[in-house]
This record gives sequence, structure tokens and C-alpha cells, in this order.
Amino acid sequence: MTLPPKEKTLFNQVIRSYEQKTYKKGLKLADTILKKWPNHGETLAMKGLILGHMGGDSENNVQAHVLIKQALKNDASSHVCWHVYGLLHRNDRNYADAIKCYRSALKIDVGNCQILRDLSHMQIQLRLVDEYLVTRHELLEREPHKRANWLAVITAQHYAGAHAESLETFAKYEAEIPDPSSDTDDQKLVKFEKSEGHLFKAQVLEHAGKLDSAADLLTSKASEIVDRVGWMTATARVQKKLSDFWYANVPTSNTHLEKAASLYRRLVDTMPDNHEWHLALRETLSLDEAGLVALYAELQEKHPSAEYCERAPLDFLSGDDFSKALAAYLVKPLRKGVPSLWTELGGLYSDADKTARMGAVFAKIVDSLRVNKSFPETKEVEKNPHQVFANALTLRSFHFDKVGDREGALKTIDEAIALNVKPAILELHLAKAAFLKRSGDYQGAVAQAQVARTADTADRYLNGICVKRLLQAGDYLTAERTASLFARDGDQASNLYDMQCCWFETEAGWCHLRGNRRGRALKYFQAVVKHYKDMEEDQFDFHQVRPWAFPKSRHYFKPLFEYTRRRYYIHHK
Repeated sequence: MTLPPKEKTLFNQVIRSYEQKTYKKGLKLADTILKKWPNHGETLAMKGLILGHMGGDSENNVQAHVLIKQALKNDASSHVCWHVYGLLHRNDRNYADAIKCYRSALKIDVGNCQILRDLSHMQIQLRLVDEYLVTRHELLEREPHKRANWLAVITAQHYAGAHAESLETFAKYEAEIPDPSSDTDDQKLVKFEKSEGHLFKAQVLEHAGKLDSAADLLTSKASEIVDRVGWMTATARVQKKLSDFWYANVPTSNTHLEKAASLYRRLVDTMPDNHEWHLALRETLSLDEAGLVALYAELQEKHPSAEYCERAPLDFLSGDDFSKALAAYLVKPLRKGVPSLWTELGGLYSDADKTARMGAVFAKIVDSLRVNKSFPETKEVEKNPHQVFANALTLRSFHFDKVGDREGALKTIDEAIALNVKPAILELHLAKAAFLKRSGDYQGAVAQAQVARTADTADRYLNGICVKRLLQAGDYLTAERTASLFARDGDQASNLYDMQCCWFETEAGWCHLRGNRRGRALKYFQAVVKHYKDMEEDQFDFHQVRPWAFPKSRHYFKPLFEYTRRRYYIHHK
């Protein structure tokens, strides 16, 4: 059914109202058309789509589906009605149904680029890579002048593992659109996009096994790549792979390995606390234990404030050398009272010999501080002996807890608390709360967490720990009141939900489930599921941009949920 010119103008205004999210105006305009043309399918469909996006109660959504079904009944041959029905399903997160509607619309209006784009977004959202690739190919054939279509096909082929085809398409793209500056006058943006394009192409070449070509590209385009850290990382990785492939048996004459080692050394100097680069550097240098000791002695001298340069030798040392290095490493963090010290050492417990030696070193340090108020092998009395002693006792208590000696852990942490150090070390009470919780004494854990929280009521982390212990103890009412202290306007429930505070909702769900309050438990667990669905939905923000339009977007296609924009209310292990 074709509308007269006047109503056709009104219909176009309905579409603009939907696009501009002026929904009430759009409904009024749609009703004006329907007064004269009550069976006009496309207007009925647009009214349903607007109602579906207005939210509110479920009646709007039900009415929206009724209207669009009526529209299809009146005009099943309209691609607009099918497209609108797909948009409504997309809004309801019924992605599979949305794809069916888009396909129906394309049967009527073959090659409609807007519908093809919407279909491709659905397909990549559901990770239907092969179908997505077909759709993007069709879009490219119909709009070969648009850079976004070329880049989408290139990235999709790479994501699908068709690296050779991706490189072929990349070559055609460079021949078809050699100058990206036609899209924008911002030369900085043009320079950045060219830079990211070179890095992405090198990555495709690397994954395709064309390591020599990737190395040549990175070398020839080095002056055009603005991300120097990204360039060094990619070049070092490619050089190392070349080394592994060609010179596995001739390490002494391996120039590729030397280049990789040089670049990784520059990267370590750039960011000396990056664990990944340290590991790569050690692998490329292929040093024995004595060589690694000399390397890290040099790095410690060059980067005295880099904590990992002091920590790294503990990974490769063994025997008495490990014990000596550990004793030397512990001095500084124990004096400063570094809370993360135990976390830094946790990875060493996979080695049984190191576990035993760590227990011996901790015991020796504790005994020396208790008797001499100094570290072993030194006669200098500590400036704050009680504080250092308390930190050493805490570390040893964590060791006891790790090896399963709960009684020893509690006895040791009690000794640390009894020192009554000023200013108070609140981590002592948090540690005891954790030990008590793992021992099954939930009320005792709550009491210790409350001591820490009340000592500093302005600390959100301490508040969060206390809330968690309260929920584990089953006291959800006190937990909610405590959590509300840091909630906006004191409204704990809505605030924590809006902040996607999954740890609270998960703990609260288990708390209510243990108390046989299944309804409330289900409500909290459903909230967590809803948060992750929202995070999945957020991926739509990135399906419509050029694949390398943002930093680190060479990793544009990541597994589901790997990228999350939001931060939780509190981070707690």
C-alpha cells in the first residue's frame, strides 16, 4: 500500500523520530497516519517498534509484537515490515529470530545495504563467522568505495582462520583505496590508522606462517608505525619465531634471536615490571642460571624501583641459592609492610622443595626478629622492630595456611595482633578473618572483619570484606546495612545493581540459598546473569566501527565476555 505524499512525509518523520529517540512524537505522528490509513503495514510496524523501545512495563512490548504481526498480516511483501520486526527482536535480544526476519526482508529487497549491515551485526554477535563473512562480502560488492566494508572482510577472514584470503583482500584494498585521508581531514587520525593497519597486516602475515614477510613489513614500515611499544613487541615476537624455525640447532649464530633479545631488553627497560617481557627475554637469551643471576643484578641496578627485577630470580634459582635470594628479597617489603607480598610469592608453591625452603626462611626471619630485632645475617636493629616483626609473622601465618596448618596460621597471626603495633596494621585482622572462615568459624571471621572496618570507616575495601564475611555467616540484614554505607543515598539494593556488583550478588545469592530463601537467592543470581547479558549486549557498540579504530583493537574479535567496559563496585579475590 502506497501512502499519499502528505502521509508519506509524515511517515518519514516517524522514522526520524525513532532514530532520534523522540518516541512520543513518533507515536503521535504514527497515529495521525493510522487515522486515515488504519491498515497501513509499515506505519503499524514503526509504531510497534517505537513502543518496543519505550520500555516501561511489559504491556508495551506485547503490544509492539501484536502491532508488527498485524502489519505483516496486512503487508507481508514489505521489506520494511520484516526489517522492523528484526529490529524489535534485536531489541528483545532474540538474535536468532532477528536474523530470520532480516533474511525475509532481503528476499523482498535483495541487496539492501542497511539490512545487510544489520544482519552482519547479528551474525558476528552470535559468532556465526562463515555467515558473517558471506554477508560482508555482499556488502563489499555493493559498496566497494567504503573502507569499512573492506576492513570488515579482511578482519573477518583473519578471524575465521583464512589468513591467505585475508592477505589477498588486503592487497586489493590497498590497490583500491591507497589513501585513507579521503575519509577525514584529521591527519593524526590518518597517521594512526595507517600505523594500526601495518601492525594488523603484520599480525595476519605472522598467523599465516609468512614470518619473513611479516619481519620485512615491520622493518620497512617502522617509520610509519606510531605505536613504538606495539612495533617492538610484534617485531620481537616475529624474530623469535623465525629463530625457532630456522636456527633451532645453531643458537650461537642466530641473528634473529639476537634481534629478538635486543628488542625484549628495550621493552623491559621501558616497562621493567612487565612479567611477560621478562619471560620472553629469558627465553631468547638462553642463559644458564649464573647468566640469569648476572642479568638481573644488572637490571636491579638499572631499575632500583622495579619490584619484579628483584622478584624474578626466585623463579629460576634453586637450592641454597633460592633460600639466600628469598631472604634478601623479603627485607624491603617486610620493612615497608607491602600488603601484596604474599600474592607475589604464591606462585612459588608449585615447587615442593621451594615450599619447604620458604617455610624455613620465614621461620628463620621470625626467630631473628623476635630475639635480636634484626634480620638474619645482620646486626643492625630495625627502626620499627615491632612493625617488621608483625609483618614477618603475617607472612609466616599465610604460609601455614597455604600448607594446611590452620592451627599454626591462627596461632601465628594472634601473636602478631598481640603486639598491638601503632599505627594499627589492619591487614592482620583481615588475614585472621580469612583463616577463621576457612576453618569454618564464620562468626569469628565476621568479628575480625568488623575490627578492621571500624578502624577505618572511610575505606570501601574494608567495608566490602566485612560485607562478604557477614554474608558467608548468613547475616544478610547486617550485610545489607553495612554495604549501604557506601551506596548512593543509602539505597543499597538499586545502587549495587546499577553498579553491576557481581561479587555482592553472588555471595548474597548463596547466603539466601543456604538459608532456604530460594526466591531471594534466585533474584540475586538472575541479576548476575543479567549483568553478563548486558556486557554481551555492549559488544554491539564495537560491531559498527573500523576494526582498528581504537588502541589495542588489533584484538577486535575476542571470545565472548573477554572485553568488559565496566568496573565492579569493589575488586576482591
